[in-house]
Amino acid sequence: MIVITVPHAKPHVEVSRDEIGLPYNDVAHWCDWLAEPGARLLHQKVAGSVLLIGDINRTTSDLNRKESRDTEFRKNLGKVLKNADVNFLVDMHSADGNFFGNEKVTIVEKDIRAWADYQIAGRVNGKSVIRMPKTISGANAKLVKDLNNAGIGANIVSAWPNTLDILTQASKNNVPAMLIELNEEQYSNFEELNRTIDVIAKWANELNNQ
Repeated sequence: MIVITVPHAKPHVEVSRDEIGLPYNDVAHWCDWLAEPGARLLHQKVAGSVLLIGDINRTTSDLNRKESRDTEFRKNLGKVLKNADVNFLVDMHSADGNFFGNEKVTIVEKDIRAWADYQIAGRVNGKSVIRMPKTISGANAKLVKDLNNAGIGANIVSAWPNTLDILTQASKNNVPAMLIELNEEQYSNFEELNRTIDVIAKWANELNNQ
């Protein structure tokens, strides 16, 4: 079984959104606008998958941080991880190009060295510095290869582990996991998003059937 989580799905304000869920007008990025639509598409395409949608905006409680483990969302995730036959967890996010350049998809891995890149550079320069992992292998590398082979730009970067607590929770339950970021600036219609999710779904179904 594949578990799909969307911790930053809940908007902080109701706004008009287009066919793929992006706001028509500029608005603060306090939720991942494209993550829930992408996750719902993935859920439809991966048989038997479980979808967990965050119900609290990150300004109230960031559901991908350790402090949120007492919320219903994280408790439900814990129950699924402990009581189900989970082959893989996909933690779905989306962000603007400030963090991930021009790639349509970025896989984010944990790296304690990335704190300065993400936090300090972002605050001082207004643009975070991308740190690439020293080694790229396994399921993460395969998804990036599959996406690039399909003509969909994808890469892997490292981030401060404390910002990826759902991956930590999965690891403690011996469940392999991946955080996927969709670059909101690189999608303008449903066909583009659907094409990306088709590749991710094919990859996830292959994992599920191993």
